[in-house]
Amino acid sequence: MAQFATHDEFAARIGLTLTSDEQARADTLLTLASGLIQQEARQTVELVEDDVLAVPSIYGERFRLPQRPVVSISSVILTPHQQDPVTVDPAVYYLDKDELVRITSRLIFPELQFVHWSPGWLGPYWTITVTYTHGFATIPEVVKSVCMEAVVRAWVNPGSVARQTIGDTATVYDNMRFSPTGLLLTEDEKKNINDLLRRRSGSVTLR
Repeated sequence: MAQFATHDEFAARIGLTLTSDEQARADTLLTLASGLIQQEARQTVELVEDDVLAVPSIYGERFRLPQRPVVSISSVILTPHQQDPVTVDPAVYYLDKDELVRITSRLIFPELQFVHWSPGWLGPYWTITVTYTHGFATIPEVVKSVCMEAVVRAWVNPGSVARQTIGDTATVYDNMRFSPTGLLLTEDEKKNINDLLRRRSGSVTLR
């Protein structure tokens, strides 16, 4: 499970020295907050090497990979219905941001002993299997900050109350977006996460 910030970083954020029990609690909350970020962005965020995606192919020339940023492509394999898989020559495609783009209509399948002339990625009767590395080797500061801020709210207000009165002191917990109701992300935090992790421009190198 992902944890986008450490308990030491969290301790520095709140300005306290944590006991071993508090460190364990912080790690649990940070893991939960990291999962919320992944769920919101629909991205793993952290680096995943040689992840394998196997789905029905498409007719178009651009096949979009679901996880970003794409770091590298190890292999692309096309498997016709009820036949053996065939590795696609990297010379017939390139990577544009998070999309595999086929650049020629000629596909040579020596294993099947034929040449296939067709634009695009041949369609859903074929399975396309892409092995690729994606995500961030270093978690972006925006992600780390959102993760810790969500935990700060749960840490200082574990009961998720909107108002607390102790003696003559009344404390109102309100972050200007909503009154806390648990370990949740604010609307601003969701926007910051999605602004960072949505589809972006850039180039990557095939390997």
